[in-house]
Amino acid sequence: MSAFEVEHLATCITAHAWNADRSRVALCPNNNEIHIFAKQGTSWVVEHVLVEHDQVVTSIDWAPKTNRIVSSSQDRNAYVWTFKDGQWKPVLVLLRINRAATHVKWSPNENKFAVASGAKLVCICFFEEEHDWWASHHIKKHKSTVLKVDWHPNNLLLATSSSDYKVRVFDAYVKVADGRNVQRPYGEIPFGQPIFEFDQCASWVHALKWSASGSRLGFSSHDSTLAVADFSGGDQPQVQKLRLRNLPLRDLLFVTENSIVGVGHDCTPILITCAGGQWKLDGELDKESGPAAGAGSTSARNVFQNKVDLGESKVDIKLPYVHQNCITTILPFKATGGVVSDFSTSGLDGNIVIWHVKPLETKKENIDRICFSLVCKRLYNERDKYLSFNTDSINIGGCDNVFIQYNHPHFKLPSYDSTLRRSIQSKNDCNLYISSDIDISLNDFSFRYKNIKTLESIPTFITNLIISVKVHREDESEHIYKLLSKSESVRQLIGCHTLKYGLPKSLESLVFTHDFNEPLVRGSLPNGLKSLHFGVRFNQPLQKGILPESLSSLAFCGGAFQHVFEPGMLPSSLKTLFLTEYTQTFKMGALPHHLEFLSYSGARTVLAKGILPTTIHTLRMAPDIWIQGDLDLPNLKDLRLTFRANSLARCLPPLQI
Repeated sequence: MSAFEVEHLATCITAHAWNADRSRVALCPNNNEIHIFAKQGTSWVVEHVLVEHDQVVTSIDWAPKTNRIVSSSQDRNAYVWTFKDGQWKPVLVLLRINRAATHVKWSPNENKFAVASGAKLVCICFFEEEHDWWASHHIKKHKSTVLKVDWHPNNLLLATSSSDYKVRVFDAYVKVADGRNVQRPYGEIPFGQPIFEFDQCASWVHALKWSASGSRLGFSSHDSTLAVADFSGGDQPQVQKLRLRNLPLRDLLFVTENSIVGVGHDCTPILITCAGGQWKLDGELDKESGPAAGAGSTSARNVFQNKVDLGESKVDIKLPYVHQNCITTILPFKATGGVVSDFSTSGLDGNIVIWHVKPLETKKENIDRICFSLVCKRLYNERDKYLSFNTDSINIGGCDNVFIQYNHPHFKLPSYDSTLRRSIQSKNDCNLYISSDIDISLNDFSFRYKNIKTLESIPTFITNLIISVKVHREDESEHIYKLLSKSESVRQLIGCHTLKYGLPKSLESLVFTHDFNEPLVRGSLPNGLKSLHFGVRFNQPLQKGILPESLSSLAFCGGAFQHVFEPGMLPSSLKTLFLTEYTQTFKMGALPHHLEFLSYSGARTVLAKGILPTTIHTLRMAPDIWIQGDLDLPNLKDLRLTFRANSLARCLPPLQI
């Protein structure tokens, strides 16, 4: 049940409209008058009575921006009312119709309005400055009375409902009102030509309404059918039809994109919602405001029975709803961002009811929310049992709350500090960075340079150790390398500048610094080492057996290394070799027989046959003179050569690279 305010302002109300700030309401008390009520304290008092129509006023619309009222009547006329000098001044609109005007609606930009009529046409009315009057163009594609009109939010499309069982959408562009530089959504369609026509209803269509986004159009008919056309899926809208168990609806309102409130002969607003792409009836908004839901129909049956059995004709009947008669109009009262939080209804019982729904949701959805909230509370209380953070790319300086808060000022959930700490401590394959740069933003786990001596051991979850700068103090260097030599988890070391303290047996990849040039002896490198990278200054001789037989990748950078490779110096397991600016001559059998990748830059000498292993499939940076020799590389798939300008044939045209 929703909260509401009831105002009894007339014996019967056929239409109502609000001004911009909802301080005044205009209504028709089922006659030729328009009464404007103003809020004074807690009461509504009549402020103006507009008398210009000759017959019953059928519709009223109040433009919030220009503060103009437009009204239509059974007298075949429409008036635009302007407030001047404390009075409402009417201006007759040239409709040129011979039947009653049934409905009127301002466009969103308030530069034109549409009038439905019993003359099988719709008048698109606009103001002509030259003649100082409201003129109109006719849309004549209907076969019977037009009952309702509604403007699309783009101010160009107009939807109409008719008693010929059809709903149509027109392009209502008017050059005088809209100007020339207007992008029309469906191109240059002739005025009055329908763009879409819907025939899902089997009776006259009482009501229709666009959603706030304009992507959906809802309409209802006298056979208790509700249909919703969805324009968001492509060129042709998809229409979903819903047969209601209720009496026919007279008016509709989208309170959200997925919620419609319908009003009509049931005397109570009903809610229709969309979930999972399917529209369904969700219930009555004030079902619990009186007796049981079936009381209305039971009372009606009892009245008839009393007339037959007892001859009674006067029985006091009260419906179990706020409204006691048919609801004719529903309007938004308060809306934000396309979501209606409050709406108003008026009916033949003379009541205007303001419904506070903020925002409108079904009881089932509320129950789901309550259950979900309780589940969330339990999950929060037991968060340490199941919750952990993804710390793959977290950058911190330690494993306690002090470091977490110091390194993560954006971490605003102190109640989750223990969870974050536990997540970090349970990490595997982490990187430990030792650097003097406290703003280092490399991945995983960073450790600041000034805290090196506070490190008691290298955690077991550290598998990669990166020393980005040389540790200048001898005591710090000794401390970190002694910890490293005891580690059983570090598999990769980048930035090593000394072997004085030994290396961990678990090491699989080793990258020396550029200035490393210490002699290597048998056993100085771990037996399980798979990748080895020397810097630009390394120039120490390599004896047979120094490089472990597990080595598969070896790189010499910078050109300092110029020792001749003797057969057996390189391990037989080697598959990848990088040599930069190497000028020595290869000896037969010096390169391993299983070598697959060779990147070479250096001496430009012809190689003898058999120097390069036949297993090589990739040869990079090789001098062009090599291909002049007798190469036997049957597995070669990738060849990249370096040329000298004077080695190219003179017949080649100039090249631009």
